[in-house]
Amino acid sequence: MSPLAARTAQNSHLATSPATGSRHMELLTAHRRVDPRFRYMAMLLVTCLLSGLVAYVVLRVGEITSAAQHPPVETSLEPWDGVGRWAVCPGDFTELKEAGYKISGETVMETSIEYIPHVSGKSLHCLIVDLRSWRWSSKQPWFTLCGVGYIQIYVWSEEHWQYVAHENYGNYAGFRVQKRKLGRHNGVDTNVHDVFSFSNWGEDTPISDARERCSVWTPVLDQPTPSSGCGALQFFIQDSYVEVHIEQGVMPQVWTLFGSVGGYLTILSLIFNLCFVRKYPDGPIAKEYDALTWTGEAWCSSLFATVSQRRDPAPETLGFSQRRDPAPETLGFPVFPPGIRQPAGANAQASE
Repeated sequence: MSPLAARTAQNSHLATSPATGSRHMELLTAHRRVDPRFRYMAMLLVTCLLSGLVAYVVLRVGEITSAAQHPPVETSLEPWDGVGRWAVCPGDFTELKEAGYKISGETVMETSIEYIPHVSGKSLHCLIVDLRSWRWSSKQPWFTLCGVGYIQIYVWSEEHWQYVAHENYGNYAGFRVQKRKLGRHNGVDTNVHDVFSFSNWGEDTPISDARERCSVWTPVLDQPTPSSGCGALQFFIQDSYVEVHIEQGVMPQVWTLFGSVGGYLTILSLIFNLCFVRKYPDGPIAKEYDALTWTGEAWCSSLFATVSQRRDPAPETLGFSQRRDPAPETLGFPVFPPGIRQPAGANAQASE
């Protein structure tokens, strides 16, 4: 490896070290560490790099504020997670005596009798079939909703009851169901709701066994139910995935911008370290500064020192007096080296 490649590798290691955040800030003053001969070139490079980053941030902030009324939409796909809540209601000026359903796989779902608002201002007494927890394994799942007499079908879509279709007794019709999810991310949470759409699977067909199209029946009114005169609507699901469209609010875009600025600062630091490398990469000070060690070395050293003190206690703790070396003058050696005299008055101060 050439010296220049080695220096570049060392500088790249510094740019991706754990202290990357602090080195981002050092980019502002990095030209001060450059050789005076090339310092102006370093200042020009840092100015160009940071100017481009500032221009990018200003441009993105302008785009975010200008698109506040029409924010960008993030689109993804996810599997079906149920088919929502459905209502089997009576037709105009009629009463629903009994209603039922049938699901592929003979799954039993939760039902309830509720009143839902109608466009005429009158509440409808309906059978609610909750299919939000329905999961299927077949390739083409379907479900059928039935009712005695003239019936109307509603689905909970876009946070309100949406009219789907109606059917008269003795008739059968099929529809294809499609679902999307629409929501908005405001930076704290995401509000998502289901949106259903339908397309005709076929025209109304008179049938004589409409009641047999549904297997689970629930009485809505406490009145005798006739043996005939039922209408049925069958719904098919062909798509395997649901489109999810999430509008991105201002705050999520700002947080994403801050995150991208950190990534761009890393790239700018790499560019600077590729252009200006260490002048003395093999110097003793540089090697000592860049030396690495294991993270737990200090902890292990203190632990070993504690264990050794417990194994080899001090002599005083065992009742022995520690022997001390005698003073130099008691052995006939001078206190001061030859040529150095004791200052006047030192003996008097020592005696005091």
